[in-house]
Amino acid sequence: SQIKPLYLQNLQKGFLKPDGSYHPALKYFNILNEPDLKMPSTAAIGGPDGLAQMSRTLVSAFDAMLDAEKEAGVVGPKINFTATFSFAMCLSCSREYGPALAQMVQLDDAMRHPEKYGYEPVNNVTEAYLTRFTHSFNTANPASDLKSMFFDGYVAKFPQMPVYIAEYHSVHVDQSSDLEAIFALAEETPLFLGISYFEYQVAYWKAGTEREFGLFGFSDQVLMPLDYFNKTFNVHCLVPQLSPYNGANMPQALARAYGGTGFEDAILCTVNPAAISSWAGNLRGSSALP
Repeated sequence: SQIKPLYLQNLQKGFLKPDGSYHPALKYFNILNEPDLKMPSTAAIGGPDGLAQMSRTLVSAFDAMLDAEKEAGVVGPKINFTATFSFAMCLSCSREYGPALAQMVQLDDAMRHPEKYGYEPVNNVTEAYLTRFTHSFNTANPASDLKSMFFDGYVAKFPQMPVYIAEYHSVHVDQSSDLEAIFALAEETPLFLGISYFEYQVAYWKAGTEREFGLFGFSDQVLMPLDYFNKTFNVHCLVPQLSPYNGANMPQALARAYGGTGFEDAILCTVNPAAISSWAGNLRGSSALP
């Protein structure tokens, strides 16, 4: 397996402090993003064989990471693991459950009964799952959909296990009101830890509607060239993106939703080394920098 040696390197090269405990900046580790669309790509629509392959992949990877922890001699409080599912309907899963939740129920069964999926774990993956796992999913649905489509069923099925949204951004709604609604849902749902807003920069390597999610895009202003593995790339100044729904400035809408004041767009690309030096000095004075 490639997973154990790779995760062992992560532990040895920054995940762990010199005393063998996890770095305090780490709290969750994602085993695999959207495994229902990747392991294999037909896991959610291709019948029981693909679903079993996905389940076995996740359980065995989790087991390998536990084994790497054991070899590295991890001490102290340990992080939680997750596997972030898409919000697709799982046609291969039980029709009793809706998007993302059906995939989680399937993984739950595999973690509790790995032998059903042709895997014999080295470690007690069931115990680790019950004590060190947090469910997660990605969605482009608005907050108004999620209570009935997901959270009501989730709380009934997993009354003890927290969940969070790893990629959250519903493009074609008002961002300020939608973010207020998702935060309110988190407040009233104790198991719902919150969201990670998707995404910081436009994904120019994608096409079509996949480019609608970024908070910032590239301006025409090139700050400098960057040599990277024998290739040269231009480093562009960033510009705020406007909502496809109503033209609102998306970084400002996000900042307001979190209670912040945002920033001045007009000076975002202004070359001002003195301001940077002052900012860094202030941080050092407040002990935010070493």
